[in-house]
Amino acid sequence: KVSIYQKHIINYFYKSSNHIIAVSPLLEKIGRKIYGEKLTFLPLGINKKDFYPNLFLQKSVKKTKLKIICAAKIIKRKNPSIFFELATLHPNHDFIWYGDGNLREKYLDLIDEKNIKNLFFPGNLSPTELGIEFRSCDIFILPSFAEGLPKVTQEAAACGLPILLFGYYEPFSVIENYNGLLAWNFEEFNLKLKKLIEDPDLRKNMSRNSITLSQKWHWDQVTEKWFNKIEEVIQKD
Repeated sequence: KVSIYQKHIINYFYKSSNHIIAVSPLLEKIGRKIYGEKLTFLPLGINKKDFYPNLFLQKSVKKTKLKIICAAKIIKRKNPSIFFELATLHPNHDFIWYGDGNLREKYLDLIDEKNIKNLFFPGNLSPTELGIEFRSCDIFILPSFAEGLPKVTQEAAACGLPILLFGYYEPFSVIENYNGLLAWNFEEFNLKLKKLIEDPDLRKNMSRNSITLSQKWHWDQVTEKWFNKIEEVIQKD
């Protein structure tokens, strides 16, 4: 929620803009309903020096213990409570959430209190370190119900991870049953996670597809699209 004053300021800038670039298809769709046709969707890019797949794809290996990773602020909106519950439902696999936030200490205390052995909140990492961690993991999940642009899902895909998200914000980084899965409630989210855990061939195929999909998100390609759009707007006006 935003205040009436903030809404007035934002509305003024959007209405007076010559063109608006939305960083997700859903934001473009919503923006067009409010501000008309002067919107274009262009993705943000990913740094391929930090986020790239293993040269040898190991996701097909049948493991008894998987590493399931999330990277986001540990705040209420990101639903760390769902991550916590999933870890308790799948005690044979490690759940690791990288990031910081006002709820991190709460969950560290809960881990100690309940003696949970498979749940970790190690804190922040640099992009280079996060890329290394992504390449060592098996599944990426993000349990938030709403996102503007979850760029971290693009980075996880570039490292070859199958991805599980909620579908409410229409994430363009996941194509259902291609490089990941979408869910619409907790029960479905848990069932689809279970499916990924139990099917190494599915993880292998989605891993390869994530890598393929991410090729068009590298900054050296995306920058050109942004430059061309800005040139087009300048020349038009």
